Amino acid sequence: MISSRFLINVYPYFVFKADPKRFSLKYAVLFEPNNGVVDPGSGIHYNNMLHAQVDAVRFAISKAGGDEGLEIRVSETGLPSTGDPDEASATPENARRYIGNLMRMMAEGKGMPARARDPLRVDIFMLFNENLKPRP
Repeated sequence: MISSRFLINVYPYFVFKADPKRFSLKYAVLFEPNNGVVDPGSGIHYNNMLHAQVDAVRFAISKAGGDEGLEIRVSETGLPSTGDPDEASATPENARRYIGNLMRMMAEGKGMPARARDPLRVDIFMLFNENLKPRP
């Protein structure tokens, strides 16, 4: 049997930045207590955007006829520690909180709301600013 995984890049911050009136900073990027969001398609309650994004990929793969047992891994995630004038939430403090809360969540070994038995595996990106990376 061949085992494979599906790698995705997940950046909840950019969803928050695009629609800050719809998603709170606590929900979108900081994994802190909040009211969360209920997905209308599945009825699943999400406490953070990262889980919602990963499960959305899982549901899309399943709907397309993909293997429901496929391991989904987050190959990149992070929060910028500085940004353009319209990115007031891209601060060193928020980046530190995002990474710290993400690491605590991963250490708990809990799975995703749609797949509680499989712990989430994540690679952290944007731990440090990349001063040579082109800006949008």
